[in-house]
Amino acid sequence: MSWEETVSEHRLLWRFARVKHPESAYPNGTDQDPISFEEGGEWLNSFMIDAPPGVGDDEYRNLARICAEQTHVWNLHKGASLVNGVTEEAAIKSLADGYAVLNSKLKDMGDIQTACYVIDIGGAQDA
Repeated sequence: MSWEETVSEHRLLWRFARVKHPESAYPNGTDQDPISFEEGGEWLNSFMIDAPPGVGDDEYRNLARICAEQTHVWNLHKGASLVNGVTEEAAIKSLADGYAVLNSKLKDMGDIQTACYVIDIGGAQDA
């Protein structure tokens, strides 16, 4: 699995994570620098999807799907496009499947992000 700060699609996912969880991304307040890209990559996906402790499998997958839909909308809103041949439903399913892997981390989503989305650097907004 790759998680590279030089990859625009990975930075876009990290930015989504920071916006979704600003209290953790900016532990000293939003007027300070966020935690690093590498530190953020260590966030558990159970945290990303807001899964409470002891949640059942069906609810966990449902939360993963919701987060995947949010990620998808974020990506498109920020200037990403689907990779040729990837449908919207396939992208969301791939993201949801990735988020749903127990004990997986945000950095494990990097390959899924680049397999489904591409960013035209000239058109992307603050990736």
